[in-house]
Amino acid sequence: MADAAASGTRTAQSAQRVLVAADKFKGSLTAVEVAERVTAGLRRIVPDLSVEALPVADGGDGTVAAAVAAGFERREVRVTGPSAIR
Repeated sequence: MADAAASGTRTAQSAQRVLVAADKFKGSLTAVEVAERVTAGLRRIVPDLSVEALPVADGGDGTVAAAVAAGFERREVRVTGPSAIR
């Protein structure tokens, strides 16, 4: 695809689908922002490219934001400790 994009020609590869599974760039961009920018860059080169952006996280900072971006609902709950069970 890079060769076709660089030469400005269209090939059967233009119909490919791309999954952008991006984590955050700590201190500069959230996972959502990284995914948006990578998607924009890909579409600038291949405008009709099918791109699915999926923000991801490794369980640390940014995990809640990535989950919310994936469609989950943010809920805050007060707990007394990590092993407290009601």
